[in-house]
Amino acid sequence: MEGSWTSLKRMYYGVYRYISFKHLQRYCDEMNFRYNSKDLDDCRRFDLAIRTTNRARIKYRELIGKSGLAA
Repeated sequence: MEGSWTSLKRMYYGVYRYISFKHLQRYCDEMNFRYNSKDLDDCRRFDLAIRTTNRARIKYRELIGKSGLAA
């Protein structure tokens, strides 16, 4: 458990600098994937990420939470 928290804190301070509460689950999922695949080489980790992706890409509007453009 402590290893997971350490990895999440390291991601926060070293990579992202800001984590929104809205997308916190996505950040945790990414950290969890990285932690669980730490023993794999880059090629196998990439292959695993592609094979386990079951979601279509996220559009910008969905990411920021806006339903439409301002007129």
